[in-house]
Amino acid sequence: SIAECQSILLRHMAGEIMALFRPLHNKLQGRLTDQKREILMALRLLERLLRGTESLSPSRRLAMRLAIRVVLQKGSPVYSEAAKVSRTMWMVDMLADWQRHVQEACDCGGLFWSQELLPAMLDNIYNRPHQINRVHYILAAFGDA
Repeated sequence: SIAECQSILLRHMAGEIMALFRPLHNKLQGRLTDQKREILMALRLLERLLRGTESLSPSRRLAMRLAIRVVLQKGSPVYSEAAKVSRTMWMVDMLADWQRHVQEACDCGGLFWSQELLPAMLDNIYNRPHQINRVHYILAAFGDA
């Protein structure tokens, strides 16, 4: 299940993000300009955020996004990797908030205000007898509302 694999998948994605930036971290040694110093500090912050805990709270993910923005600013040596990092962060957000997304997708609260839809839905099923299995789901959705 998703819940059982969540921490493993988040660790894997964190490793992917760090693997993208590791060559840059090694490259930014020695004499640094102001821009390179900012990038190096953002890389260190990102590394601490990714290694800090198994949980990626919304505030932790926001700090990660800010650090990534600094690292991926125009003129950065890894600017070309922006799309890959953005996709990985999207996957991290989806995985970290999967319960909230499921709850929002399954919210039947709007049906409470649209109870006049029930007869129309039942008529639709009555006219298509092969869809009789939908009755249970429709009644459950209206019952949850």
